[in-house]
Amino acid sequence: MTTLSMAGFALATSASPGPVNVICAMSGARYGPVRSLRYVFGATFGFVAQLILAGVGLAGIVGNNPLISKTLTAVGSVYMLYLAYQIARSAGEIESKRIERVPGLAAGALAQWANPKAWIVSVSGISIYVATKQAYIPWLLVFSALFLCICAVSLWTWTMLGNALSRRTGNVRILNRAMAVLLGISVIMLVQETFGLQ
Repeated sequence: MTTLSMAGFALATSASPGPVNVICAMSGARYGPVRSLRYVFGATFGFVAQLILAGVGLAGIVGNNPLISKTLTAVGSVYMLYLAYQIARSAGEIESKRIERVPGLAAGALAQWANPKAWIVSVSGISIYVATKQAYIPWLLVFSALFLCICAVSLWTWTMLGNALSRRTGNVRILNRAMAVLLGISVIMLVQETFGLQ
């Protein structure tokens, strides 16, 4: 029952719209789901590394020091808003013959580490599902393995969604702008929640 509950949490937090999901959709629209796999794996492994770090002590440090938590959110939010700006200003034409630099493993991992949503999910997930367990390390590994599988599938699904939307139009300029706005809104909502702004 605990494993099923963990899997539900992993699915809800991985599949719901957030900064990295939006970037995955943009990558899928621009480069296709297959070429976006390295980014997806980078984001997945980056998040699982975060989760394990939270499990081995970071959660206590961040949880007991609101200043650290808020600083992480502020810095990550600035980076994500910069990405939103870059997405909004990028060209929309899909040119299959053009050779472009596809975002890779490092870009995916960096995006997760700068993602305020990922830090919130890591710390809260460990607090809810692992911290109270007697066999702490085994449950941390189970939780991490579940996230590894579910996060990868969820993010890749977002690349396919972005690809499907771009194929319908042949131009991703409008999708770029819409995704940039969605990314900005998701970051602003996280900042409002973290800092208690109304």
